[in-house]
Amino acid sequence: MVALWNEFGHWLPSDHVATTREEMYLPDNLKEHVEKANIGGQKLVLGSRDLFTKTPQKAVLSWQDILLDPQTIFFLLGIFTILFTNWQNKNLKNRLYSISFYLVL
Repeated sequence: MVALWNEFGHWLPSDHVATTREEMYLPDNLKEHVEKANIGGQKLVLGSRDLFTKTPQKAVLSWQDILLDPQTIFFLLGIFTILFTNWQNKNLKNRLYSISFYLVL
């Protein structure tokens, strides 16, 4: 069964290096190929201009963005769980065991 699973999919075609014809339709190369294209000796594109230029912006985080971040929510939920578990444990040995368990976790 393991040998059969290892051979699964080996007969299917895999990715290959794009040919020149296929490369023309890749987004990164489309602009370059259109600018180089000629029809009857006449250039297909006379000129080009950028309609949108991206300007870098500084990220400004408010306290709401930080507080409502999933990482912050799960961190606070984990702290609450640890505190609630230790509050329920009346025995000191169980408290130390659960604290050491959460520290390792």
